[in-house]
Amino acid sequence: MALEEETRSVIQLSAGFFLLPALLSWALRATVIDPLLFLLQVRLHDCARLRALRSHNPSLFLGLFGWPPQPNYRDLNLTQRQWNEVTMEVEVLERRLRYDARMGHAPPLSDTQLEERLVEEGRRLEDAQRLHCRESVGNTLSDGLGTVLLFTGFWLNRGRLRALRTGLAARFLALEVSTQAFILLLAADVTVGYHSSDGWVTFVEVLVSRYNVDGSEGADNAIRLFVAVVPVVIDVTFKWWCYKYLRKLSPGTQIILSEIERH
Repeated sequence: MALEEETRSVIQLSAGFFLLPALLSWALRATVIDPLLFLLQVRLHDCARLRALRSHNPSLFLGLFGWPPQPNYRDLNLTQRQWNEVTMEVEVLERRLRYDARMGHAPPLSDTQLEERLVEEGRRLEDAQRLHCRESVGNTLSDGLGTVLLFTGFWLNRGRLRALRTGLAARFLALEVSTQAFILLLAADVTVGYHSSDGWVTFVEVLVSRYNVDGSEGADNAIRLFVAVVPVVIDVTFKWWCYKYLRKLSPGTQIILSEIERH
């Protein structure tokens, strides 16, 4: 019965702490954040075009709600990383078109036709990147809201969290020392990345893409520094915890980890 109650408590707390904030942030983004960002782009970047249309023919202008124009993303700035991606893709397209024409795979294009094709593709890629800019702003706002809700839940339920932590610690210490050592060693190797830093690099690249971080030289150096420092800090903290606490809580597990580390 105690195990079932503890399992039920873990599931309830996990749902309350993680699932509920995620659902709330997703719902607010879908209903509030994304529509507001869309309207903000329309108002900021199409206001000149709307004034021009209204001055030429006032009867056509019925307001934003009566006549919503299509958003113009070309006035938004791109990061250096996005400009590099657009430039590379346009250059690849130009080489492919010239190659197809040279090899007879496609009819040859005049210089004017080639330029029009490249401009069209460049504008399409810029629009896609600028749309990604808007999505990254939505990601930042929704993730920030979810983080605030998560830590608010932690604060409001800190008593239950302490009781849950005590119960899980007792359950962990009740395991065999070999099982404890296996769990700790697996968690440490995966988190720190002893054998490869690809996991941390992939994690940082996902964050860079999600929040549209500029890929300048300074940002790349910061990413390299993060990947080089954070795993070392986690490794030192884990060893300090093993030395100070684990050998008191479970001396057998600490001995096994020490033996593994020597080899």
